[in-house]
Amino acid sequence: MDNAGTKKRSKILSLLLSILTPGLGHLYNGKFIWAVAIPATLMIASDILYYFSLLKSFTVLLVFILFAIYVYIFSIVHSIILAKRNSDYQLKSYNHVFWYWRTAS
Repeated sequence: MDNAGTKKRSKILSLLLSILTPGLGHLYNGKFIWAVAIPATLMIASDILYYFSLLKSFTVLLVFILFAIYVYIFSIVHSIILAKRNSDYQLKSYNHVFWYWRTAS
């Protein structure tokens, strides 16, 4: 049942948004900190590896790729769990298609 300002979160939409951009499913579920932290983690890790020229090593590159895959899968699974738990979600100001579109592009 939808009240004014509340809406149930869709697990399918959360899945699709997380596949599109890691963290976007979290934004959809109202977890702004997670939505920022997930892509920031990947960017900071890649910047550190690049800055210290660590990507020249095959082992480091392989570990980073596995880490990135883990973060990507975690982002998808965690956003689905959040959508499942949010039965009467209070909509936030950023829960509009405009913000999802801006974040994904």
